[in-house]
Amino acid sequence: MLSLTRNLKVSGENVESWGCQILTADVTEDDGTKRFGKTYMDSVEVYDCSQRDTDRAAIRFDGAVTFPQEVKNCAIHNGWCHGMNLKSSE
Repeated sequence: MLSLTRNLKVSGENVESWGCQILTADVTEDDGTKRFGKTYMDSVEVYDCSQRDTDRAAIRFDGAVTFPQEVKNCAIHNGWCHGMNLKSSE
């Protein structure tokens, strides 16, 4: 587990209008192993992230239903699309 609770800056690299994304999801591997995502972000700057003309936001939750998620006191800016996207998540 990685705790992002300091004044941190996550910067994407602009390559063909694609920065980066922070993805949280619950998944089942091919061998049946279950993996559960959990994100808690406080005071993090997310800069130059997301992908143009897609649902791939800078911070994305997709099927993360096992644990509650939390993003607070964060700045998300200069991305190519949405700052945050929540799909079928807690």
